[in-house]
Amino acid sequence: GKTTTLRMILDILKPDTGSIAVLGGPISDATKERIGYLPEERGLYRNVRVIEVLAARADDQAALDACLTPLTEALAHLPQHLVSDAEAERLRHGQPLAAPVGVAEGWLAVFSVRRDFLGMVERVGAQLLPRRLVGQDG
Repeated sequence: GKTTTLRMILDILKPDTGSIAVLGGPISDATKERIGYLPEERGLYRNVRVIEVLAARADDQAALDACLTPLTEALAHLPQHLVSDAEAERLRHGQPLAAPVGVAEGWLAVFSVRRDFLGMVERVGAQLLPRRLVGQDG
């Protein structure tokens, strides 16, 4: 909750509903400059697409293309589900989500509303259970 709240204050995440006021008013660039934040992530940021990180770190574009093509093709054939920023945070913390209507049991590729690939969830009963998320150990 604390990290999510700070990320919302800094406008990194958007709340599902409502608005945020801090330091006596709405969030602005001037307000954000007055707040210090040291993220726990290890150099990978949620506002940077996976492909951009890979491309920036790739020494060999042909090798990068050879790795990404099968992944892109595999994801295109999986059922997909978009989640809000708040839902993505819940999944990252191991919390299940309510399964959307019309989604069959099994695996789904989960994407943020910005179309960033977040990982894989499994529909079991009426829930989407986080299984393999980007950046998740194990």
